[in-house]
Amino acid sequence: MAKIIQHPRDGYYEVADKPDEAELRAYYQQQYYQNEEASYGQQYAEEELRFKNHKIALKAAVAEQLLGKPSAEATLLDIGCGEGFVLKAFADRDWQVLGLDYSDYGCRMQNPDLADRIRAGNIYDNLADLQREGAHYDLIWLDNVLEHVTDVDRLLATCRQLAQPHSVLCITVPNDFSSLQEQLLAEGKIDREFWVKTPDHLAYFTAPSLAKTLEAAGWRTEKILGDFPIDWFLTNAHTNYIADRSKGKAAHQSRLWLYNHLAERNAPEALIAFYESLAGVGMGRNITGFFRQLQ
Repeated sequence: MAKIIQHPRDGYYEVADKPDEAELRAYYQQQYYQNEEASYGQQYAEEELRFKNHKIALKAAVAEQLLGKPSAEATLLDIGCGEGFVLKAFADRDWQVLGLDYSDYGCRMQNPDLADRIRAGNIYDNLADLQREGAHYDLIWLDNVLEHVTDVDRLLATCRQLAQPHSVLCITVPNDFSSLQEQLLAEGKIDREFWVKTPDHLAYFTAPSLAKTLEAAGWRTEKILGDFPIDWFLTNAHTNYIADRSKGKAAHQSRLWLYNHLAERNAPEALIAFYESLAGVGMGRNITGFFRQLQ
């Protein structure tokens, strides 16, 4: 297993000996271009699509509250846009949207009407092009991207250059090396740090370390949300999907059902407060932070 160290300034965990940029480019080109059909060829069940769209809608509600401007005037940059579900959600709100990803294959499979809104190819090359063009965006979206990069500060600095003073940066990362995970490991309910996945994940954040990292990079934390704490299933031998992988599908189905139930029976304000409280006590399989530039 790769050696993991704690970042001396910001407290997040990172791989000690990271691959260089060329190695990482080659790895992701292989992952995205050679394996794209395996990654993106599936058809989602209706319950799964509801889950995806509810999660996007909740984050969009927070972003729009923070921006406080008519959506018809707003612009979105989705870095690592995948299958285009975020692009679709904001385009339906009349936003001007652009996505970056290594391939547009996933979007062509799931949201083909948005495929022309994607710049495919190396994300860092495309970000450099946007900087040269003088582009700026009201909302910059990083969904499960920051944990993959070799240089966190560099990416956050690039986002600052693509933002305006009022802009919002929305970042979702896995909630890893959490106090819950550490206690599960200490008590033997799990037998390994299952969340360490290299070379895919090079950085590991909790809510406090994410906020500290963003502050050091010139961003002010506006709000942090948790999401459904599927790790709770690991406390019970009958639902522990790490000890018994056959239990993983049932745990995921429970997550879908409960998340959809909450989303469809509560006002956005109540949901935002609920998920913010989860983040406040360190819970949630993922965490989402909303940030503005420090002035």
